Amino acid sequence: TDVDRAGSLLLSGLVAEGQTVSASLSDPDGVPAPGGVTYAFQLDGSTVETNSSGQYTLGYAEAGKVLSVVASYTDAQGHADIASAVGGTVTDVDRAGSVILSGAVTEGQTISASLSDPDGLPAPGGVTYAFQLDGSTVETNTSGAYTLGYADAGKVLAVVASYTDGQGHADIASAVGGSVTDVDRAGSVLLSGSVAEGQTISASLSDPDGVPAASGVSY
Repeated sequence: TDVDRAGSLLLSGLVAEGQTVSASLSDPDGVPAPGGVTYAFQLDGSTVETNSSGQYTLGYAEAGKVLSVVASYTDAQGHADIASAVGGTVTDVDRAGSVILSGAVTEGQTISASLSDPDGLPAPGGVTYAFQLDGSTVETNTSGAYTLGYADAGKVLAVVASYTDGQGHADIASAVGGSVTDVDRAGSVLLSGSVAEGQTISASLSDPDGVPAASGVSY
């Protein structure tokens, strides 16, 4: 009497988002030639991919689902067989977001921070941007825009974004914009008095970057 001995499946690889798992078949009655096994990969009991390679790459929306695989084949003794294995629950992976700063890092200029995250972004207003100079926070907002002051020259600009991504991960991303470039704003001179023979006129200086002591100006 013929006896169909059961085959078995082994799943290898990390059962986590973004990882590739491999199924390998063994059967005491012999395995078919390469390509002769059909592997049906399942998540929570529903087939998501069928192939003959025995490999499946887990997607980034599959965390928490239970992975399993069913192999259908005819063994070397002609038995039509099925073997299965359970890989367990797919582990969540939090992919890092990133921040890009745009605009000239120069006194008086407005720079903008834009966030990207492969796991998805929150709704508008859902990101808190902390703008820093030399490591100290100078402004926090949700717009992602900051105008550099005229006393910020030489300080190092950075921004830290705090948010919850589209898959529910509480994340932080940061970027460094570099040292703030100095801008020399023009001063102006005002003449007062009657411009007539025998009259005394006076020159007064103003400068948005500040004026020196009286002895420090040459007219």
